[in-house]
Amino acid sequence: MRFSRMMKVAIVGVVLAIAATPSGHGQARQEGGIRQDFAWQVEPHQYLYFAPVESKLLDAAGSPTPEVHFKPWHFFGYELDQFGLRAGSVQPLGLQEVLAHTAAYMPGSKFKVGGDWKRNLDFPHIVGMPGLGLSGECLFARMEDYRGKRCSVVTGTWQFRALAKVGSADNPAAVSNWTTFTVNTTCWFDNQARIARGLRFVLAAELKGADAASTTYQWAGEWRLADQSDSRDRDALNERIAGAIAKGVDALFAQQKEGLWPFYHHRRGGTALVLHALLASDVKPDDPRIVRGFEAMANEPMETTYAASISLMAIEAKYTDAEERRHYVVGGDELPPFKRNLSAADRAEMKRIVDWLVDNRNADNPLWTYNKERGAGGGKWCFSTTHYVLMGFAAAARCGIALPKGITKSVSSYLLKYQQKEGPKIKRVIAAKENAKGVPAFARASKQGDSRGWEYMTWGLWDEKTWTGAPYGSMTCAGLITQMLCVEWGMGLQGKGLEAEFGTKAEQTAWNLLMQNSLEGGLCWLEYFFSVTRNPWRSQFHEYFYYIYSLERVAMMAGLRYIGEHNWYFEGACPLLALQRDDGQWGEGIVETSFALLFLKKGTVPLRSRVVTGEGG
Repeated sequence: MRFSRMMKVAIVGVVLAIAATPSGHGQARQEGGIRQDFAWQVEPHQYLYFAPVESKLLDAAGSPTPEVHFKPWHFFGYELDQFGLRAGSVQPLGLQEVLAHTAAYMPGSKFKVGGDWKRNLDFPHIVGMPGLGLSGECLFARMEDYRGKRCSVVTGTWQFRALAKVGSADNPAAVSNWTTFTVNTTCWFDNQARIARGLRFVLAAELKGADAASTTYQWAGEWRLADQSDSRDRDALNERIAGAIAKGVDALFAQQKEGLWPFYHHRRGGTALVLHALLASDVKPDDPRIVRGFEAMANEPMETTYAASISLMAIEAKYTDAEERRHYVVGGDELPPFKRNLSAADRAEMKRIVDWLVDNRNADNPLWTYNKERGAGGGKWCFSTTHYVLMGFAAAARCGIALPKGITKSVSSYLLKYQQKEGPKIKRVIAAKENAKGVPAFARASKQGDSRGWEYMTWGLWDEKTWTGAPYGSMTCAGLITQMLCVEWGMGLQGKGLEAEFGTKAEQTAWNLLMQNSLEGGLCWLEYFFSVTRNPWRSQFHEYFYYIYSLERVAMMAGLRYIGEHNWYFEGACPLLALQRDDGQWGEGIVETSFALLFLKKGTVPLRSRVVTGEGG
């Protein structure tokens, strides 16, 4: 996607010419006397998905080179304002999202054909790049048919404008600067539906790094509205979900090779994840393909702590009966008892894996990383691997394998130390109840709490002045999952177990109060930055499927039907249904497909103790 600086001057003129070329999307008919309303109006519960129908690099002659894979652009109504711009908490943006916003921008008022307007747009937070200011001039050029819909054609030219203050969430490009940035846009805006039907851009830009090296971007692309869903229409969504799950299951079985589902060199880990997802999707444990998968997996060594942890979860999934799974999908106050009648061989295998994980715990801190060698002596650790280890331990415990000693207090205290100390304040939703028609009513906390998330393997920092921070969605979920499991285990200790872990009952109680406040801060963060169309505080599709499965685990463990005022399951299902490929897979293959299935099937076992936070809910 990058060209040398030498091409920039030659391309800019060609880019402008291409942007002015008629699109050929439909026949124009002048309707110049009619004032059209240019304001987005998307209901909060409505989901829109724009698929990339063209994504090209341009060479020095202005001709397209072989295709570049651009990402879709999608959102819920609550994420977009009347101008077609993202809400403030939906940050930072990827460069492709910036281009979509310039094309989607509308003035929020009425114009006739020939009317024009100007606007400055600020994008202070762009992933991996410095912030960007743009000055734009837009024109209501004509009316034309776009794929059977009568639309206003709005063209725009946006030029680089320096920002006075730029914050950077991840900051690797803080010493880089844009030297040029020109994007020519076309929007086919449906004035009746008050949404765009198509968005086109042509970009010419140059980014100069600290070493004076330049990166030139010469892109042309188009997005087209391809799917709309209403997250309140549960009957229609459930029907689509069932079909998507069936296609996903078939797609995973089609990828099985010699009994395994390798993910690069992760033969055991990839296989364990797929087995877990298939069993959660109601494939029978005695299915010959499942049996063969477990047999093949047993002969593979542990590549990482991930592989070991997910192996425990996969083995447990063999023994989770259909009635228990149905209860998790349907929901209800009374949780069914665990029935885990393991074979002697599987019990021995689970015990072996638990011992392996205990032996591979870091030597110089209480957490885990990918393997012991990477953690030993270097102080390395990772919240992602650690929370997977704890989920593996939880699966083993439900199967009757004793939890390792010395986990609860040490791990939870380490996470507490690295949790964001303060952040945007919010009165969190602590209770939600639906009436007979499914309309929810919400109760909020009596006082404001700080949104406090987690980062991958460093401090959860937040700068209120620039409104930037390091914590992000999937790692905040990892922190919450870890703390919830630690609380359930820690508060379940009595007698000698309590004394060994905490010393006294008073110390256990004091620790529990710290954990309540930690959970409150994490849940505030998840509500404040809530999204099912992106990994919050990352651009769209940055570890998206990993995040969406993480969100499912938090909600299922905590027994949450709503996160804030969002029905996380049906809202999350909308993008997953739109993002499924024609071959039944999601994302890049088996891992993302497994994550999507585990979300849609609510594959996480809820905690049996109520999650209590600093607000008591």
